[in-house]
Amino acid sequence: MKVANFLENKLGIAFIAFFLALLAKSGESAASDGFFGVNAQLFPQNNSFEMPLLKNAGVQWVRADFAWYSLEPERGVFNWERWDQSAAEAQRLGIKILGILAYTPDWASQGGGRNSPPEDLNDWEAFVAAAVERYRGKVDAWQIWNEPNLPGSFSGSVAEYTELVKVAWQAAKRVNPDCRIVACGPAGVKVGANQPGDTKGSVFLQGFYANGGKDFCDVIAIHSYQYNAVPDFSEWWLTEDLRETRRIMAESGDAQKPVWITEIGWSTYQDGTYSVTEEEQARILLKVFTTACDLGIGKVFWYNFLSGLDPKDREQNFGLVDGRKNPKPAWWAYKTLTGFINGASGFALKNLGDGIKAFLLSSNPDKQVWVMWSQENKQATIPAQGWDRIYQLQQTGTDLTQLAPTESLTVQLQRDPIYLIFQSDSFGFPSFTIAPNPLFKSKAGEVRFSYLLLAPAKVSLRLYNLSGQLIARLMAEQWRPEGEHVESWTGAIERRAGPYLAVMEVKIGAKTMAKKRLFVIQ
Repeated sequence: MKVANFLENKLGIAFIAFFLALLAKSGESAASDGFFGVNAQLFPQNNSFEMPLLKNAGVQWVRADFAWYSLEPERGVFNWERWDQSAAEAQRLGIKILGILAYTPDWASQGGGRNSPPEDLNDWEAFVAAAVERYRGKVDAWQIWNEPNLPGSFSGSVAEYTELVKVAWQAAKRVNPDCRIVACGPAGVKVGANQPGDTKGSVFLQGFYANGGKDFCDVIAIHSYQYNAVPDFSEWWLTEDLRETRRIMAESGDAQKPVWITEIGWSTYQDGTYSVTEEEQARILLKVFTTACDLGIGKVFWYNFLSGLDPKDREQNFGLVDGRKNPKPAWWAYKTLTGFINGASGFALKNLGDGIKAFLLSSNPDKQVWVMWSQENKQATIPAQGWDRIYQLQQTGTDLTQLAPTESLTVQLQRDPIYLIFQSDSFGFPSFTIAPNPLFKSKAGEVRFSYLLLAPAKVSLRLYNLSGQLIARLMAEQWRPEGEHVESWTGAIERRAGPYLAVMEVKIGAKTMAKKRLFVIQ
């Protein structure tokens, strides 16, 4: 049986479904589409320092303007160079881009400038199609306009905005059916408009649905900025914004669509209303991302990445990096959090008492990571039996303190979050491979399963066939010392062409880890 033929038939589909189901049962998951984002301008002159800082911080998505007036300054005359360079560099580093399609050039405007709807929607359709087609494979998510409920950003009506989205959807899907269209992104939802003429976010969302926007977007975006007297994050504020958004979506028959926060941030400008210190900004950032993850928000884009040079200008001081290219405490908080969450096996809110926020970020046989805080001084107690090493870490990844092993750990919590890291020295199972090639194996000869143990362990090895039936148990909790090992399958049973799944379990005491590998015999 040829592998190509197998992959094309229904049996291949059935096996893939079975294989994925086994992965899900074991707690393993496919690579995430990404949760951590920031807003950045992506100027090519900044790429040499900005892109490495983005990558190093664990940023998975960047939201950036693809401004119509810059890209097409004259009808049919395009200026792609800046965006070409930045999109290529982001792709090289594995950073995804959410492009903002917005801001009308003078030649296409109704007369209200860049914030005006275009005079002819055919011009808008042609621009969207050109941009989406050019960046297919580099930019596969597009947000239509920015904060369209504010006249200072979009001077048209909600009905006109909805028409922009409809036209953009049709144009984009025609040239890239797999791209995602992100709609709305009003400034504020529950709390209300801030300036005369602004439309309350919830009213704008209702208008978008009332004008038929439901079937012309893949994601609904919100901007949940907060203006609190106390310089801290309000979980209530974000929860209410999300609840109101979800209520409107549900009433419009759109309850299952993802919600992204495409802007949220706090400025560290000096002596200003609602300003925060750099340390407070770091504290807030950690709380925003963990709370948003717990609330089921699909992605969060911090506003923004790079600050300016004027310390008294509010707009210039939202960044994670200051105007002199120095990472602020918030950058370090971002980097520390992404380092723990990206690729983690789980994320769960735990009840450790009233007034305590505690998230278990990752729980593996050899490691657990918690992050927790309390708005008031509180004590939290966590079971700690069986862990060889325990560490406490500050929110920005500094002041690592090793704590004494104990059966029960009690810590004092305040407004600044802390991490607790539990590690075991007695467990290690870093690799499991099939040689010489896991995907193409002759029926003659042996299949070799190689693995490395960092400590003595009981090892089980099972093989499953296409139907998910157990066909061979090569080992059943057999003791193996630490070091490299090879087990062979020479075909003690009848071997048939097709796919197989090898499942290896390593057990030390009460801790078990499983790894799975797929191979095909032709």
